[in-house]
Amino acid sequence: ALARLLLRQRRFPEAIPVLSKALESAKDNVALLVGAVQAYAETNDFVKAAQASEAALKAAPNDPVVLVAAGDLAVKLRKPDEARQRYAQALE
Repeated sequence: ALARLLLRQRRFPEAIPVLSKALESAKDNVALLVGAVQAYAETNDFVKAAQASEAALKAAPNDPVVLVAAGDLAVKLRKPDEARQRYAQALE
């Protein structure tokens, strides 16, 4: 709940340790992983954002929320073809 609140308030640096702690006991929690993708991407830690995105895609490869998060990350990484692919998958 705290992580969601911090993400909504765009307090990404504060959300990261909360998400990391929660993920220690729930490694495959898609909502936490998507939050981590967003928080890391917004703080320009693209390596960790990509790791969280890969974990989320592994846990829920067809989840539209996961696919949109992966697409958003691809946009930030200036990978338009990958972004387009992820967004298209989300719409299937």
